[in-house]
Amino acid sequence: EEQLCKILCNYFIESTLVMPAFNYDFIKTRFYDSKCAKSMCGGISEHFRKLPQVYRSIYSPIHGVSVYGKDAKDLSLLRPKSSFGRESVFEYLINKADRVNVVHLDCSINDGMAFFHCLEERYNVKYRKWVRLDGIVRTENRDEKISIDWFALQNKNNVPNVQKFAHEFELSGCVKVCCINHSRWMIYSLRDYLEFFEPIFKSGVDFTTL
Repeated sequence: EEQLCKILCNYFIESTLVMPAFNYDFIKTRFYDSKCAKSMCGGISEHFRKLPQVYRSIYSPIHGVSVYGKDAKDLSLLRPKSSFGRESVFEYLINKADRVNVVHLDCSINDGMAFFHCLEERYNVKYRKWVRLDGIVRTENRDEKISIDWFALQNKNNVPNVQKFAHEFELSGCVKVCCINHSRWMIYSLRDYLEFFEPIFKSGVDFTTL
């Protein structure tokens, strides 16, 4: 994990590296401290968030990210209105999609759903509902009240099935696969991802019935 994090930081030294650092405790506790809340996105994400010069989302208590590079501090201070939409780091990246590459380490496209969730919000899918979460976030200077909208599943037993489309995207020619330090890397342009999945959303497909 440490070696992989170093490789990533060295590779993105001239740009910005963004890694999911989601934590769902806020849903129950309504309290979030970006410095203490563990990342629930695996060991690499948890190790990465603790590195020097890595900033973590302060005002995104559920779907926050850890950021390294030139825009790190600014991205950590974004105040999103919703997890994946208005004024979120994911909206910021979508607006720069032509310059954003997405990397999956030892997982399939189907296992990395952040930008799929962005499109779910954008197209207001029927199998999700808006939930307002009010609580407290801890900053360096004080505790602050926060309100954020979460696009939650209507029914936890009725989850979207994206495997078919994710597999088609992996075979579309847009995804590059390579092995580095015994890890399988899948790399693709965010623009290509959006151009593949947006027409599917526009067609009105119900991903829960596939």
